[in-house]
Amino acid sequence: MDSFDLFTGLPIAWRNYEKGFFSNGGVPPEINDSRVKFHVGYVEEEIQVLDLDKLGNTKKIILFDLDLHDPTLFCYNYLKQSFIPGDILYFDEAFDEAEFSIIKEKVCLEFVVKSIGHTGLAIAMEVISLR
Repeated sequence: MDSFDLFTGLPIAWRNYEKGFFSNGGVPPEINDSRVKFHVGYVEEEIQVLDLDKLGNTKKIILFDLDLHDPTLFCYNYLKQSFIPGDILYFDEAFDEAEFSIIKEKVCLEFVVKSIGHTGLAIAMEVISLR
């Protein structure tokens, strides 16, 4: 599992949270599990270390928990080339304007997806096929 975060909080104000909110002092949590890798820095830079060719036909669960529109869109655009049927895309703020616009203007126009679960804020979708 690859996880991407600044660990210094929000890089800009978001909703009613000020810049720096959610900070962990720049330190990722200590998790003693070799399957977990934390990439510390801006996701737009760090995600490019992933070798998408290595994923092959491996089904994935991709959690978009970036809060902000631009990093979420960047990650979606980078990762979508690796999406295969059966992948799960989870948007934790799906009904917030930023993520909803990506779902509506990108995901649903580029892929056939089906909702497999949701809360008042989040949605999990299974990729069925490319459009």
